[in-house]
Amino acid sequence: MDLTGHATDFVVDTSFPDAMPRFVELSLRRWPGLYLCGRPFTADDLAGWRLPESDDEYSAIVTFAAGQEMEDSWEDNGYALDASGQGPYSVLYRSHPSPLSES
Repeated sequence: MDLTGHATDFVVDTSFPDAMPRFVELSLRRWPGLYLCGRPFTADDLAGWRLPESDDEYSAIVTFAAGQEMEDSWEDNGYALDASGQGPYSVLYRSHPSPLSES
């Protein structure tokens, strides 16, 4: 069971690695104090950011938190919403070397 009780699973094509920097940019606009993968993330970091490569056959992960306080709470207490009803989230992914299906 998912911690939040809600999973949103997507099957994406090879455009996913190029789309993720745009998703990160939108997250930074939403949360100017964004923590990405446990570290502060600024607009200056966006230019060179690429989706982390997975080192093994398992899923890789990109985590998002509104700031230091949310990041610390997530580490200490697990997933929980803050006073404004927002909580951290993550994107788990695994790249496949070939198409998932052939047309």
